[in-house]
Amino acid sequence: TGIAIPKGLRSAPDVNNVESLRANLLAATTIHFPDPKRAAEGLHFEKVLSDLGILEQVAHRCRHYPNGAAAMAALAKYKSSLGNLPIGYADVSEILSTRGVSLVAELSEPFQLRTTYAVALTPSGMESKRALSMLRKLASAKHEKLRQKVGFLAVDAAS
Repeated sequence: TGIAIPKGLRSAPDVNNVESLRANLLAATTIHFPDPKRAAEGLHFEKVLSDLGILEQVAHRCRHYPNGAAAMAALAKYKSSLGNLPIGYADVSEILSTRGVSLVAELSEPFQLRTTYAVALTPSGMESKRALSMLRKLASAKHEKLRQKVGFLAVDAAS
């Protein structure tokens, strides 16, 4: 997961340590992230705000969306003016795939939330050459740079 801003802001906030993350979230004019009642990453970020001791202070500036992609789409449309600092939080893959936003940084420990995705063929799917071909392509070393470009870090491919 990471912090995003709309493209075109003059400078990106420093969010690389607890103190600067806290200060920049306090300075944010709006904070766009998935709805904590509907999305695990939203619930996680609400806990981050709580752990930083600022949830109540920034609650009125929080904007919730059904998921990270919707939060990033809204952040991309946010019209910023001088002195405004809109910030967003979502999975890095959702940030990188949204036009109009820039990844500032991944959240550092202890606040990082990593999501593990798994894929498998069902017994009936094992006969599908197309499905098996797609899985091999997804896991191939040839596509590693593309996976990283869109925010997926590693593949542990079992045969």
